[in-house]
Amino acid sequence: GEEGVLQLLKTMNTSGNNSQVEYAVSGLSHYVSAQGREAERLATSNAYIKALSMVSDSEVKAFIIRQLGVTGKDEAIETLVSFLNDKSLSSPAAGALATIHTPASGEALLKALDNSNADETKINIVLGIAKTQMTEAEPALKALLNVDNANLQKVVLYALSQTGSKASLPDLAKYAEKAGFTSENTGANEAYIALIKRVLAQGDVKDAQKAADGLIKAAQKAGQRQTREAALEIQIAANPGNAVKLLQQALKDPDRDYRNAALRFVSKEARTDIYAELLKSLKTTKPEVKVDIINWLGKECETDPARRISIQNAGIQPLINELTSADFGVKSAAVETLVKTGDIKAIEPLTALLASDDNQTVLLVRKYLASFNGDICTAVAKMFPSFPDTGKIAGLQLLGERKSVTNLNIVLEQINSNSPSVKEMAYNVLKDVVSAKDFATVCNMLEKATPAETVPLQQAAASSLLDYPQDKQLETIYTRMNGINKQYLYYPVLSATGAQQALEFIAERFASETGQGKDIAFQALVNWKGIEAAEYLYAVFKDTSATAYFDRALAKYIELVSNAGLTGENRRLRLTQALEFAQTTAQKNRILTLLGNTESYLGMLLAGQYLDKIELQQAAGLTVMNIALNNKAYTGKNVEELLNKVIGILDNPDADYQRQAIRKHLAEMPKEEGFVSLFNGKDLT
Repeated sequence: GEEGVLQLLKTMNTSGNNSQVEYAVSGLSHYVSAQGREAERLATSNAYIKALSMVSDSEVKAFIIRQLGVTGKDEAIETLVSFLNDKSLSSPAAGALATIHTPASGEALLKALDNSNADETKINIVLGIAKTQMTEAEPALKALLNVDNANLQKVVLYALSQTGSKASLPDLAKYAEKAGFTSENTGANEAYIALIKRVLAQGDVKDAQKAADGLIKAAQKAGQRQTREAALEIQIAANPGNAVKLLQQALKDPDRDYRNAALRFVSKEARTDIYAELLKSLKTTKPEVKVDIINWLGKECETDPARRISIQNAGIQPLINELTSADFGVKSAAVETLVKTGDIKAIEPLTALLASDDNQTVLLVRKYLASFNGDICTAVAKMFPSFPDTGKIAGLQLLGERKSVTNLNIVLEQINSNSPSVKEMAYNVLKDVVSAKDFATVCNMLEKATPAETVPLQQAAASSLLDYPQDKQLETIYTRMNGINKQYLYYPVLSATGAQQALEFIAERFASETGQGKDIAFQALVNWKGIEAAEYLYAVFKDTSATAYFDRALAKYIELVSNAGLTGENRRLRLTQALEFAQTTAQKNRILTLLGNTESYLGMLLAGQYLDKIELQQAAGLTVMNIALNNKAYTGKNVEELLNKVIGILDNPDADYQRQAIRKHLAEMPKEEGFVSLFNGKDLT
């Protein structure tokens, strides 16, 4: 009730922090102002009115006045008016009256404006009137236009832009001209533009149109592009039927920013006939303007599917014609926009550009055709014989990206190309265009391949079987292997199946073979993607007879066992095993760094053992720090000793910040026996 509100307000401190009380009072104001709480609102509003006579501090009064703006209605007007001539309180009082926004509050502001003698308070009252947008204020505001006070004149101009009518257009036009039709301290130009828009919104279209016509001419003479743009926007909004004519005039302007602004404004009125007119105009337009129009059409396609369809309906032939433009900027814009239209009629003309001798054109078309939402492969296949080598490379890439298995023969033909670049691309793409029926064909090629051709053919063989279930993949590969001597050619193909049986087979072959067969079996192990290969790689790098494979086996093992999908302790255990065999400083630092991601207590202790080794102490120190700071449960004397040691050795650009973080952590760490790991550190059983 009223008494409770008064008691709450009495707790406000004139010199202290009132944020909590203000938060509570503000919440109350918005609560009682909700629909259906009229009695509570009135009681709260009356409490605020009474409180204003009980407090003397200006800041507290200003806060309460602002609350009246939330809760008050006509019952608060008299009280708020009493503060309008107070220099320190007129601003919140005028703002509150404007927020109340009833006929009586507006009338009170107008009356106060007439009675006010101080410019400072008049400014606040005028701003309040501007906020109400009350048309009744226009005569009183116009009477103040010639005041000597620049600040008052500025807010009067603004207020007229918010409350005025066509009657104020000549006045604000005069001040905009005085301002040079540009943005400056008085804000006169902005006020004039805002008023013209307001007049248009009021339905006085001819008056707004006339004012905009005059403004665009004056701004052009004054060299003020932004004002010209604002006037043009009003012209188009005032007469949408004349949008094409206005746009065509604007597109003749040498200023590119102005042309693009005109296109943006027309976008609001865009229709099929407008698109058609613009497309038609491309035939006689200068290259730089063509680029603007074509790029805008592309943006229109992206804005809304309906607009994209409208552009298709308008006819894309003028865009297709620009594909042969001698100006690369025009050609580039046409290619991009044609793709954005999604019109299938553009596919063949675009694809035909792959026959160009200009590499830049080929690369451009290849880039955008790749994103075309439609069947591009038929056109690529049809025109492929006419392509030069750069076009053939692009065509092969496109067929591969679209997984065009129906065009395998084109790829196979290019494997016999005299061009090394085309031949290489054909081999690289082969894996993307094969299916199970092509397995035998690929295998025949693989078994006769040169070393440079072997890997892409192995990839193609593996890819051709992807639609088969795993057991059938294995059966198919084993059957083929059993018929040849060079069985090692198929180890990478087996590896691609991801089958445990294949992994065991490859590991056994690595152990039993020599020479090329052993090397390929090892590479198949290294290419294995799953964690299940880790134990076999571990066996390799701990085998003293396999030193030639040590570095690669260890690196792949570290990559696999540091996978975030494993638990922290699993990672720590396996990284510890790797650390036991690591030989180089780089290998050890890599493992110590990865230990920092395990969040393992034992991992922290392990890293702590390397703090005295100069070449390893930075990685070890960061790992100790990261694990300790991320796990507040890790406490005790050993943790404290390790962290204090880390403080002394850190040497990196962030070392000062890190030391501060460690000291803060130590200060907050409980003095207790500390964390005890239940894990024995050796296995997970």
